Amino acid sequence: MEYTGGPGVLYSENFGTLFDLTESQIAGQTAYGVYEKFLNDEVWPRPYLQAEQVSRAGQLRTDIFNTVSQMKAKWITGEADIDATYDQFKSDLEKMGIEEFVSIYQSAYDAFNSAMSG
Repeated sequence: MEYTGGPGVLYSENFGTLFDLTESQIAGQTAYGVYEKFLNDEVWPRPYLQAEQVSRAGQLRTDIFNTVSQMKAKWITGEADIDATYDQFKSDLEKMGIEEFVSIYQSAYDAFNSAMSG
C-alpha cells in the first residue's frame, strides 16, 4: 500500500531549493522584506478578563470605540480640524471612562506578565 499522508516537517531553508516557491510565496517574501523594518518583536497577548471585567469593558467599549471611529473619519475627511477638536475629543473620552477601560486591560496584561515570569 502506498503512503498517501502529507509530508513531515518542512524547513524554511528547503523552500526555493528542495521545493519550488509559488508565486504568492515569492510575493509574500518580497512584501515581508519591504515591511520587515516596521515589524515589532514585542508580542502582546490577547487579554483574558474576569467576568465582571468583560461586562464593564463591554459597557465602556461601545461609546469609546464609536467616538474614536467617528472622530477619526471626520479628521481624515477634513470635516473636523484635529487641532481645534482634539481637546474636546480627549475630554469626551475621559467622561466615557477611557481611564477605567485602559485600567481593565492593563490589569489583565499585568496578570499575564506576572504569570509568565513565574
